[in-house]
Amino acid sequence: MDTTHHRDPSTAAHRAPYPALPPRRSGRMARVAVVALLLLVVAATVSAVVSYRNGRAWERRAGQQAARADAAERRAAELRGQLDESEATVDRLQRRLRDLADEKAQAEDQREILRVYAKRYRELTEIAGSVSAELTSCIGQLADAMSLIGNPYATGILSQAVDDCSTALDDSQTLQALIESMPEPPGS
Repeated sequence: MDTTHHRDPSTAAHRAPYPALPPRRSGRMARVAVVALLLLVVAATVSAVVSYRNGRAWERRAGQQAARADAAERRAAELRGQLDESEATVDRLQRRLRDLADEKAQAEDQREILRVYAKRYRELTEIAGSVSAELTSCIGQLADAMSLIGNPYATGILSQAVDDCSTALDDSQTLQALIESMPEPPGS
């Protein structure tokens, strides 16, 4: 056997001046790993940037919402103040309305008293007119009867005049008692 052409692989490795290179496959794996690692770093960086931006956006939104909430609280406080003022105004108006209703009721009572008073005054005025007419008639009959004194036929006329005058005087005294019993007019 010729040993010059055939090499023993185990002896060749010992004889080579350079270390043996890893198979080609491991170089490709390293590049894939580096590319994957770079992609992972890029993805992590992009994710961190996106998260940072989202965090800043959420901070801005939270600040805006806090400002809106503060404004809403101030507005609610203003509205509560206005509501309190409105309720106080309503209370004052209700009291005033009750006062006016009382005044109206008193005015209506007063008006009814005046109406009754006026009606009674009118009735007394009519009665006074009748009594005045009776007294005037009495005076006229007495004047006529005086001229007939001594005439025996005039006793009936004289007796009638005295009866009419007596009735007129009774009616006059009744009228005077009614006038005195009448209460003072309201408001005097």
